[in-house]
Amino acid sequence: MDRPVIGLDISRGTVDIFVSFSPFTVSPRDFYESPDFERHHFQKPIDATTADFLANLNPKVVILEPTGPYSKFLVAALEERGLPFLLINQTVARDTRKAFGGSDNKDDPFDSLLMAAIYYEKWERLFDRRFWVEYRHPTIRRIRTLLLDLRSTRKKSSAARATIKQRLVRGEWITKARIKSHRENGSLHPDRLPAFYAWLAEWCYEGEWELSKACRSHWEREFQEALERGEA
Repeated sequence: MDRPVIGLDISRGTVDIFVSFSPFTVSPRDFYESPDFERHHFQKPIDATTADFLANLNPKVVILEPTGPYSKFLVAALEERGLPFLLINQTVARDTRKAFGGSDNKDDPFDSLLMAAIYYEKWERLFDRRFWVEYRHPTIRRIRTLLLDLRSTRKKSSAARATIKQRLVRGEWITKARIKSHRENGSLHPDRLPAFYAWLAEWCYEGEWELSKACRSHWEREFQEALERGEA
């Protein structure tokens, strides 16, 4: 028997697996709606037993989308077991879902079939490089992961500051709603807040955070004066 082409659709805790032994003779949607589909479809947890299940099928190739943390484990497991795999461009796959399936609605079992259908159409029959993502050197992947983590952290930090300023402007201390923290170049410490925000968060005690006594007294005095004026 020929080695199968395997399409994967990975979600938070499970992976839908579609096992195909030949190109489709009907449209992907028609096959999906036929009784034959269930003989080719499996749903498994994302763990080592599923990676072993895929290895035992001895696939010709495994097709999946690089869905960040959800797919990272299985991609590493495929690589560790020496299984060939291809990564599909998520944006192009989303745009193709409607053309192949008659709908752009997300459907995990159908999407596992879609991975195989795209392989036959856009790799074997007529190669289209737009559909495929290069699996880069481990060092490059590590740098990219760190940059994405940093971007995510900055977004959360910006959202937290915006929330604080919104609370301040609602009357908790309106004069400080537009406060700006100025620090010299090179003085930004990744684990230390600007003084005002550190004081707000009460990160002022020894062991976790240490602000000078003069700094704490400055903000406490200003806050008391704001209270007396009715501005806080």
